[in-house]
Amino acid sequence: MTLLDLLALTRRRWYIYAVTIALAVTATLLLQSTPRVYSAKAEISFTPPDDVVANTPWNSYVETMINYAGAVDNIFNDTYPAETLSGPRATLFGNGFREGVTVGISKTGSQWMPGYDRPVVVARVNASTEGAAYTELVTTLQRIDAISARIQDEVGTPASLRIQTTWDADEISVGSFGSTRSSLAKGAAVLMGASMVLATLAALAVDASARRRRRAVESAIPKATVS
Repeated sequence: MTLLDLLALTRRRWYIYAVTIALAVTATLLLQSTPRVYSAKAEISFTPPDDVVANTPWNSYVETMINYAGAVDNIFNDTYPAETLSGPRATLFGNGFREGVTVGISKTGSQWMPGYDRPVVVARVNASTEGAAYTELVTTLQRIDAISARIQDEVGTPASLRIQTTWDADEISVGSFGSTRSSLAKGAAVLMGASMVLATLAALAVDASARRRRRAVESAIPKATVS
């Protein structure tokens, strides 16, 4: 097909191109209107008193610390709204949550056979802005701190024997998911190109169908005989 043939086809079947381009433009606008998702993650560690750390082998108290971290995790999830993820390595975004909070003890292994190897609780937050994700994560960590303090207050744990929680607000990083301007531009170009190809194929199919109908009509008309 030459360029002149393509231009002629476009003129004959302009409505096919118009509908296809309109659909492509609509799809592009929908992609551009999809907001980015900001995700923040932090770990909060549980450690025994300094005397215990200095004078006791790690293996002798790590299981106790893991159990304690699990208890704090359970109280948080029973007290505050939080999402449940599908597995140890799953994320909020991967589970379809554009906004939300998830808190859980650090796990290894699979969804069906999880393992616990560290006295660490992992907090994740998804939000519509970077500031909202950071603020909500800090609030979540502070709530975990408060739960740990309340548990020990209720049993009268003296200051010298209290389990400590550790996290650093300066180490919180916020990432984002979604399309960038460059990726949107590339996507729009690919989408428009694909729509033009599909429109041309559809126009060729309509032209071929029209020719077949025309030949069928012409063959059905009896030809005049010359006597």
